[in-house]
Amino acid sequence: MENQFLALAHICIFTNNIAESVRFYTENLHFQLVYETTVHIDLGETQYVIVKLNDLIIELLEPQEKEAVRIGVEGTVNHFAITVKNLNTVISDLRKKNIKFMTEPFEMDDLLGGIKGVFIEGPTGEKIELFEYTGNRPF
Repeated sequence: MENQFLALAHICIFTNNIAESVRFYTENLHFQLVYETTVHIDLGETQYVIVKLNDLIIELLEPQEKEAVRIGVEGTVNHFAITVKNLNTVISDLRKKNIKFMTEPFEMDDLLGGIKGVFIEGPTGEKIELFEYTGNRPF
């Protein structure tokens, strides 16, 4: 039987300020705003935006019921990672924009053929890893 599962469709992030979240992803991480509307879900009228970076799609939702937004609280999903090239340049550019860094840059030569990365914080407390392969990726 053919595999029916193809790829990650999107990551959903609840926010209490959709304009700030869109600005963060588009101005700092080079996503493009590709879709926006208002939807009516069980949390009431909800602002709905899609931002996209290549094949990475993030669905941003600002619900009418603000208590649904749990800022900076870790859940089952601890973080998501964005592959970058020239991590040091990316870090320098983001520091100039006063992006909050959650960790110092790190390197791990024995993981996945060699990686380096850093964690930054999104506008609703989401943990984002900026991730660069430094060696031969094993897959």
